[in-house]
Amino acid sequence: AELSTASKLFGPDPAHNPRLADLITKVKREGFAKASIEAAIARGQGRSLTGQSLENVTVEGILPNNVAVIVECETDSKLRTLQEIRSVIKVSGGNSTPTSFLFTKKGRVVFDAKEGVGAEEALDAALEAGVMDVEEEEDGRLVVFTEPAEVKAAGDSIAKQLGLHIATSEIIWEPNEETKVGLQDESAARELNTFVDLLQERESTVNAIAMNVAQGALAEDPWKDLQSRLSS
Repeated sequence: AELSTASKLFGPDPAHNPRLADLITKVKREGFAKASIEAAIARGQGRSLTGQSLENVTVEGILPNNVAVIVECETDSKLRTLQEIRSVIKVSGGNSTPTSFLFTKKGRVVFDAKEGVGAEEALDAALEAGVMDVEEEEDGRLVVFTEPAEVKAAGDSIAKQLGLHIATSEIIWEPNEETKVGLQDESAARELNTFVDLLQERESTVNAIAMNVAQGALAEDPWKDLQSRLSS
């Protein structure tokens, strides 16, 4: 996501995009394949590696235990992607059905940490940019939530005013609190992780996966592991 964001915001050429160059170096150290890096940069420009324009596809469904899911993809073949994602939902014991009414669609911008700039210091700039909420993560990174249509303008405004770097800028589906399904054990979490694995094995590029799940009785470590794989 960070590679695509850097490409989208500052251009696809690392020679003229220091942010992108740094990220490429980082992911290469982490073992990312060259083709994966090139595909992420191309996605930031709204194109596939073959140069075809990409379109967004959203698939909604219900998984076992009444867990609602929304999957967002970018693809050069809408029909293929719909078939692939709906097939994964089906083999996972679920059904493709509308679920977006169980979520709230928001823009989310994450800024790299900067000494002396926390949620309190960013509040005036955030309010001026029209954001919905401001949070500060444990590692010092600043997170703001916006209306979906305002995510880019708000992120650019805050970054310029406070001298911050944008780490990610995206649209998310946040589950409505009253609709969340508590996970009862590690078996339930494993089923959801398997579903995510199956999605990411598809040819289509999955950009975001949202589920209306809550920790429930699940232990902290498996809960954090699942959370790290979801976009909401």
